[in-house]
Amino acid sequence: MQISIEAHNISVRYAQKPVLWEIDFHLPMGKIIGILGSNGSGKTTLLKSILGLLPTESGYIQVFGKPIAEVLNKIAYIPQKTSIDWDFPASVMDVVLMARYNPKKWFFRYSQADKNMAAQCLQKVNMLEFANRHISELSGGQQQRVFMARALAQEAELYLLDEPFVGIDTTTEEVIWHLLKDLRNQGKTVVLVHHDLQSVERNMDYLLLLNTRLVAAGETAHIFNAENLRATFGGQLPILEQLAERIRLDKLPLREQDFQDRQV
Repeated sequence: MQISIEAHNISVRYAQKPVLWEIDFHLPMGKIIGILGSNGSGKTTLLKSILGLLPTESGYIQVFGKPIAEVLNKIAYIPQKTSIDWDFPASVMDVVLMARYNPKKWFFRYSQADKNMAAQCLQKVNMLEFANRHISELSGGQQQRVFMARALAQEAELYLLDEPFVGIDTTTEEVIWHLLKDLRNQGKTVVLVHHDLQSVERNMDYLLLLNTRLVAAGETAHIFNAENLRATFGGQLPILEQLAERIRLDKLPLREQDFQDRQV
């Protein structure tokens, strides 16, 4: 197995409380990989640790066999929507062009090739007609398409997405899944924090199940089962006895929030 991300003995704390504890895993290249877990289980923390945005108390993380600082140009990152300043004075085209910026060049100016690439990526997400629109004027689904276009414009090898399907419409969800599968078919690696349990089996090749510690990591067909999900989500999911059957029959959209709501 060719390795995209390797983590060994990773621990991270917030205010002396462990968020990730002694995590070890190897993620394959050229796959769509889902990170699943309840709120507070360390999913976003793990993504930020991979990117070097959060310090780790122990262990190390390597991407493509190197420290993260040496391969940042090969990584595209889409954070949670709530962490983005939507009032920043930028048009849709400006946002996508940011992916082409090269800080190593003095007096950098976007070339025509950069502008053509940005336009092509906007076309892929059906947002080219909004190129001159301010980003704040778009719907949630449209905003997420724009950030997906920006990620595509980076021409990266690894794509890290934090909850890309939260607050978007069904059409946008379908567009994004199509793009992610196309990236995988090109040999790219996609890692995303995800909540929709029903969509896991048909869309994801590999999973990380987190509950502060690593519950399981492996091919979806091997580890996506009621026992592992019970260990992942704990007491939040009392109906997990029926989970495997419901997923198999495709009866209803099983999302983490659905289960949490049922506990109230």
